[in-house]
Amino acid sequence: MRSGAGDARFQLGPVVFAPGVVQPPDFAPPLYRLLLETIGQVSPSARVAWGPEGISRQTAKATISIDKLRTSEETDEQAKAKIELSSLFPP
Repeated sequence: MRSGAGDARFQLGPVVFAPGVVQPPDFAPPLYRLLLETIGQVSPSARVAWGPEGISRQTAKATISIDKLRTSEETDEQAKAKIELSSLFPP
């Protein structure tokens, strides 16, 4: 505490998406018109480190596994992705 430095890690998930239970628009309402049905899961995590000068490092990762993703235009099945962000805040 005296050094003014620290580190925090956050992990959520996996969040399982199923029709009539939890859907991505429950977390991001603007998606309700785009995503009609999602079956799958996402496991997000983030890390923030700071020191006396402020935030020194921030990163985020998400692993996404989709069994079915339906929009008004198309249906995608069996998709997987890993997303890594090297910065969560603008410089």
